[in-house]
Parts: sequence; structure tokens; C-alpha cells
Amino acid sequence: MYITTPPVGNLKDMANYFANRLLQFKKYLQPRLSNLHSIANIQKASNEKMSVIGLVMDKRKTKNGNIVLEVEDLSGVGKVIISRGELLVQADEILYDEVVGITGTASKGVLFAEEITEPDLPVKREPKFTKETAYAAFISDVHVGSKRFLQDNFENMLDFISGKGESILLESQQEIIDNLKYIFVAGDIVDGIGIYPGQEKELSMPNIYAQYKETARLFAKIPEHIQIIACPGNHDYVRLAQPQPPVEREVAPEMYELPNLTFISSPGVVRVRPFENENTALTTLLYHGTSIDTIVPNVSSLKDGYKHPEKVMLSLLKKRHLSPQYASGTVPSAHTSDPMTIPEDIDIIHTGHVHSNGILNYRGVSLINSGTWQGITDFQKFLGHEPTPCRMPVMNLKNRQIKLLSFE
Repeated sequence: MYITTPPVGNLKDMANYFANRLLQFKKYLQPRLSNLHSIANIQKASNEKMSVIGLVMDKRKTKNGNIVLEVEDLSGVGKVIISRGELLVQADEILYDEVVGITGTASKGVLFAEEITEPDLPVKREPKFTKETAYAAFISDVHVGSKRFLQDNFENMLDFISGKGESILLESQQEIIDNLKYIFVAGDIVDGIGIYPGQEKELSMPNIYAQYKETARLFAKIPEHIQIIACPGNHDYVRLAQPQPPVEREVAPEMYELPNLTFISSPGVVRVRPFENENTALTTLLYHGTSIDTIVPNVSSLKDGYKHPEKVMLSLLKKRHLSPQYASGTVPSAHTSDPMTIPEDIDIIHTGHVHSNGILNYRGVSLINSGTWQGITDFQKFLGHEPTPCRMPVMNLKNRQIKLLSFE
């Protein structure tokens, strides 16, 4: 699924974009709050318990360790002070431009927070399963065209899923091969051109069309009964701003000739139903993960997010938004719904980008970062990345259990 995003032409359009975001997230938060007021009422209250829903305009820490927020709704702007220990930990993850609910006591024009409510998913939420055994594999950051693309390992993986591997298979591995229905690819299919300083020295193919042609040759080894669903990343030949459109046919014509491959946007949502007699469809969201670069430097509790991307994914899931902070490169949309919002019926979220595996289950949602098929570059060393290459998560959709297969 790809949602087109009409360009925002002026400040009025920008204001409407954030107003729509506020109204959209108010629907998630309002049922969970009591004594809800507009933010303008903070100024009028005198030692009154109330709840507000607002978009975070500013966040700062005081000398004594408190956190001060400026929040806004359609009625105005208000100040919130967070001083309680357990709330300070939660408030540390609050980003600019996200929408939160805050409950506390209003006095002298300030709301003293006692509880922070995130959009989050419902607590009582059961995971969905298929009735019969079916497997899905997850890969990302292949980086075809890079000198550090681990091609031998990648082709070993392709031989494995094609049943051509030379090693003696365990019974559980044979079950995966016999029942593999989907391969989800979360971006950076190729290494691209001019993505980072000095990249040209690390390219084996300095032509973007040749990179996609070689990728098509490799992906053609995947049996046609296995559906390949791929979204782009920041190295692919699409715009950098989010949401990213699918890779176009003109860029990768050979890949479009593969009968079992579908390009979608990033983020993109697909609902998979592996068997015709199934009533249950699993909602799977593919997102390359570009916003991780915005969150890790700005949230102290997520400083290890490059090594443990599942922690960042969980934070985004609780916020119900893949890129809450506008500075992370989102294209404002004239739509009333934000295309970066995480849907409530989500079952699987698959990301990449940071080249490190991460797996976590939360309220019926499987969070998966699938690592990479590229050796570490000098630029990644500079950024502090710790890749875990050549490891492929596979999920049995019948029980949602995940195995991590190593092709190192």
C-alpha cells in the first residue's frame, strides 16, 4: 500500500497537518483519560485535577532535574512540569511534535503532571495466528553493489530457501523450506550512489541500474511460490523524505519482471493470508527505520538503540507513530490521516537501517529488525554501529515463534 502525499505549499497547510495529527491521536487518547479539558483551561484552574491532550512544542530540563513541556492544542499553549521520579523516566522518551495525554493538578497557570498517557495499543490485545503452518522470512540492508556486500553468504541463504543447500538439514529447517510463503525486505536493497562521504571507494558497481539488475538476478533464485514484498530505504533510488514511494519500474525494470516480487512504499502495509481457506489476515508493516537516527541521539534511555533497535521500535509503537519528530524528514501531507501512523490492527512491524538484529513481542505485535548482508563500513564505524550480518529471522505464522538463522 502506498499513500500519496500532496505537497504542503504554505504555513496554513503546515498548521493543518499538525492539527490533523492532533485530532487523529485524540481519538486514541480520549477514552483513556478522565476530566478532559482543553489546554487553555490550565490558565483558569486553581488547584484542579484535570487531563489534557496536546502536541509537544518544546521540552527542556531544569537545573534541579525536572522536565518542562510546552504542549499545544487548538485552544492554546500550556506549560507542564514533570518532577516525579517514575514519570521523569517516561518523559525522557517524549519527542517534539508527538501527541500525549497528561493528567495532573493545574495551579497558577501550570499543570503539574501525575500521569503521562501515550497513544499505545490496548492492553488486552491477543496475537493473531494462521490455522496452518506458514513461514515468513525477514531481510533488509542487502546493499548489492557494495564491495562489502556479503554475496557468498547471501547466495548460501538463497540456496537454503531453494532447497539446494549442501548441508544436512535439521527437521525444523526442512519444515521452514517446505512452508516458506513470504520474504519481507525492509529497504536498502542496493547500496546506491552518493549516499555518504567516500562511498564511491566502497562500490563494486558505480551504476544504480546495474545494482538493481544484479539484485534481480539474485532474487530470481527465490522460488516463485514465495512472495517477495520489498519497501525502499535511504540507499535506494527514491526520495529520502518520508514516506518513501516504491522503487519505480524505470529504475529496476528487471526486478519488475520477477512474477513473485511486489514493491511497496516505506512505510507500507500488507495484509497476508497464506491460505485461501484462512479467515485471518496478519497485518504487516514494513518501514526501513530512518527515524531511528533521530531518536537515538535525542533520548538518553535509548542511547544503545543502534545495538538494540527493538527498544526504539517499542518506543515508536507506544507513540503509534513511526517518525514523531518532524525534523526527521517527514513530508507533510494534506490528508486528514498521517501516513506514518501505526495502525491499531498491526501484527508485525519489520524494520532495518541500523544493520543489527532485534526482536521483541509487545501486546500481540512482533517487532523485528532483520540486520544486514553487508560487512561494516568505515562510515558505520564512525557512527558507532555494531552490525550483526547474515542472520535471517523466520517466523512461523501459526504460532508467531521466531527463529534466527545464521548464514555467517
